[in-house]
Amino acid sequence: MKKIIFTISILIITFLIYLIANQKSNLEFSIGLEYGDIIYNPNDYRITDIIIDIENNINIEGKDIQHLLVSSKSIKIDLNKFIFLKDYESILGQINDLEKLFQYLRKYTKENVYIKLLKEKNILAEYTNKKIIVLSKKYDIIVMR
Repeated sequence: MKKIIFTISILIITFLIYLIANQKSNLEFSIGLEYGDIIYNPNDYRITDIIIDIENNINIEGKDIQHLLVSSKSIKIDLNKFIFLKDYESILGQINDLEKLFQYLRKYTKENVYIKLLKEKNILAEYTNKKIIVLSKKYDIIVMR
């Protein structure tokens, strides 16, 4: 009887240690949004500025941005704050910058990344959103509707 109790207690302790060791952070990191556990909402920024901040590993709310990307359960980005519609040439440049950002995000996280498409209702916004959807499929990024 003692052996059975000892074996069961060892199994329970092992299971509890496994659960504690493999516990994922429930941290939600938001870029450009007003909600989330950690909010990175710079004013008058472009996508290249975000890339530079990731390269320089800036500190956000006491944590390095690269650490936030690695440890977050999900990352949400509002593209309305970072993409500016002028003409097709500038949009293509911003799409190239967005692809670099997606590469950086995938370099640091394998978790879910969500993007919010442009809200505007015009030809340039529709074109840009179509390009972003194609790009997001390539990097396994979820489009929020």
